Amino acid sequence: MPRRAVVPSLAFLFLTGCGELIGSDDYRVEKNPDAGSVVSPKDGLVGPDSAPVFQIAGSGLQNARGQHGYGSRADVLYAANGIGPLDPAATLERMSGITGVWETVAIDSPLTPRSAGGMLAVLNIGRPLTLWLIGGRGKALGGPVTSIDEVELGEPSAVVRTRTFEQARWDACYALAGDPPKLYMLGGTFGDGFENAKDVVECTGLDWDEELQCKVVATWADSRGVRCVAVGQRIYLLGGFIGATQSQVDVFDTATYTFAKPVFLPHPVSSNGVLAIGHRIWSFGDYELQGRVMVFNTLTHESRAYDPVPSFVARRHAGVGVAGGKLWVFGGLRGGTSADVVEEVLEAPLQAFLP
Repeated sequence: MPRRAVVPSLAFLFLTGCGELIGSDDYRVEKNPDAGSVVSPKDGLVGPDSAPVFQIAGSGLQNARGQHGYGSRADVLYAANGIGPLDPAATLERMSGITGVWETVAIDSPLTPRSAGGMLAVLNIGRPLTLWLIGGRGKALGGPVTSIDEVELGEPSAVVRTRTFEQARWDACYALAGDPPKLYMLGGTFGDGFENAKDVVECTGLDWDEELQCKVVATWADSRGVRCVAVGQRIYLLGGFIGATQSQVDVFDTATYTFAKPVFLPHPVSSNGVLAIGHRIWSFGDYELQGRVMVFNTLTHESRAYDPVPSFVARRHAGVGVAGGKLWVFGGLRGGTSADVVEEVLEAPLQAFLP
């Protein structure tokens, strides 16, 4: 039976836009005829004590959407589903990290329309990369989509297979952790209303010829809009919404099923984009559209915010990923409807984010 492995996630972000003045004494804007504007700290440094440089790489996906799933491998970045004009989209697109050009991926059967779901990259040893599209909200923004679309990437078309996932939620945190990897789901909303989940669900049986077996292994705050990333056997959850937007970082140990004492970010955050690079976790954007960039060190539990940042960093539900030696941010929303989808695609050199 093929063994599954977690595709390592490198990763993150960011932004820029056009204009003569940012409105902060800490930043300058330089015109770049090929890529829009470049935002950089006045001292010109790039590192842990200064904000990285970001520039506009292009405008949008072929069908620009908010609430993206994302996955990446080598020089290709993938985006799936998201908000459409009326109902969730059901498309899969990929971008070359070399050219920055997006194209629609050919699939052998339709995807399930979903938004506010999860997307994970899973590797079957000896087989093509597979994307898992999990949970989310269905048509007319109804209750959770109780399925997983497993998309095995290949030519001339990707192969789509669907399995039932009754425990699915929307606006939850999904992560793969452990060896062999298991699927974890934390927080989120279930049912047709806004009832938030309080449990941590662990699932095994990730190979296609196995049946997905899920169980509750711990309890947690009834949060939604929390974003997470796995580093080793631990899952780091940043912020979330529990009556109000939160600033805590919760660390869940998948080996002991326990949470460490929470630590705190400089600012509350939810519905942000997060990715890990080495021992650092980067956070981009937030539901409140404050546009902050934050970084959390998993070794020291120290964090900092690059604040203030230009106003055009403000977006929620953004997709972030790494491809072609660059960090990319794409999609997201600057409001609550499909009319508020952000079309700018931005890039930054990966080297600026390395530990």
